[in-house]
Amino acid sequence: MPGGLDDSRWAPKNLNNRIHKSRGRFGQTARSQSSSYTTLSTSQSETLLQQFEDRPEPEKEFSRFLKIVARLNWKLPFLKMGYDMAKAVAGKDKSQVEASEVQFKLDFHEFYMLIERALVRLMGIFGVIVKGNGIIVDGIVTVNNRQEDGPGHDMNGDHKEHVIQHFYHKNVLAALNDTKNPLYSIFGKPEVRAQLSRAKDLRNRWKNIDEADTTNYAPLPLSTYNLELMMQTILTAIEEAHKLALEYLAKGGKEPEAKAEDWEFMVDAMDWEAV
Repeated sequence: MPGGLDDSRWAPKNLNNRIHKSRGRFGQTARSQSSSYTTLSTSQSETLLQQFEDRPEPEKEFSRFLKIVARLNWKLPFLKMGYDMAKAVAGKDKSQVEASEVQFKLDFHEFYMLIERALVRLMGIFGVIVKGNGIIVDGIVTVNNRQEDGPGHDMNGDHKEHVIQHFYHKNVLAALNDTKNPLYSIFGKPEVRAQLSRAKDLRNRWKNIDEADTTNYAPLPLSTYNLELMMQTILTAIEEAHKLALEYLAKGGKEPEAKAEDWEFMVDAMDWEAV
């Protein structure tokens, strides 16, 4: 797969820059970006603001971002190999084709989760917060609109967890699409937005493979998806954002670093939300 992270040099070298950490509280002003977002309560805004106050240092976010990128680099060749294997249907019976497709779809779901986590860490460097209950971009608190969840839900138990997960994945793209996000110049490009949206749609479609209802439609063959273009577009954008993050850290005067330790966060975030 040409381009993207496959050809990148991600190991930090000669990083002699330092950034001054700013932790001042932002104004607790909420705004509505779309029908999906509104101000629900002061407590929710305060919760997001507290999470902003407790966020990791920018250089720690950068270090964790590099670790996630290392995982992406490791998995990328296997994703491409699995895609090619799943597309190769000649001479295979139906059960073999279906088994290969299931394995690839699981691989894709896992890979997209790493992409999403890399994006959250990137935004964290710039002080952009993404959580299941809302986002903070440029000091503006935007919380989820519970009404979108529909009537009759008490937001307890499994349903509440499902809603939080749903909004978290949605909020990642919402934050990237915010014009006040310092990374908007990269991820706000139409082609990048389109490929990220498509990747998220495939992730949603393939996350519950056993529950997929194919009685009313025939799934498209994997060969119809241009995985190479999708991944090249997204990963190239992440590489550009990496350079922008380095410039940002250099201007602030702090030294970005990739620590050998601190891999625990990779396995701690089993709910796929960055912790």
